[in-house]
Amino acid sequence: MSSTPTATSIGNVIVSLIEKHSENEVIDIMVMASSMGISVDHAEMEASTDVAMMKQGDDDDRPRITLNKNNSIEENYTLVALLLADCLIAPKKAHREGFKYEIFFLKDMRQFRLTRTFLLATRLAIPELIINQIDEFGFNIDAYIAKTNYLPSFINNTVKNSNASFVVINNLLGGMSIDHLFKGPSK
Repeated sequence: MSSTPTATSIGNVIVSLIEKHSENEVIDIMVMASSMGISVDHAEMEASTDVAMMKQGDDDDRPRITLNKNNSIEENYTLVALLLADCLIAPKKAHREGFKYEIFFLKDMRQFRLTRTFLLATRLAIPELIINQIDEFGFNIDAYIAKTNYLPSFINNTVKNSNASFVVINNLLGGMSIDHLFKGPSK
């Protein structure tokens, strides 16, 4: 018997994912995706402006991420963080039509910094300790960016004073089951 998790339990899952994948003030979003059972592949995209997409797999119920093989490492890490956030916020959309990003989104992330997806993506990719220091005098953001595999514009547009708990409390998540992210492949 499966029950739909509450926002608090989803929040706990997200917080535990962040804690599990944090090391030396950096979170490896690729390892996080893998631990959630989400595969990440690289391919030639149909449209030259497409940089990433996430859809449900054809042979199982797990979301699959496909990244444009021409992306940089920083673009890929940033896109995986965004897609994981999308999937957690709108699991039904991940199950149905999926998500797609174009290069234009990456070129002007500042305009998206207050969206639910961007807020959650930065929480998944950047430890709370860093988020709380990010705009303090004396914090060397350039040195931090150099330690990560994320786009500088992604880190530079992080909004302080909102951690993973903030995201849950303010109902940024879809409030739906995310069980499909943690089950084994269907037979």
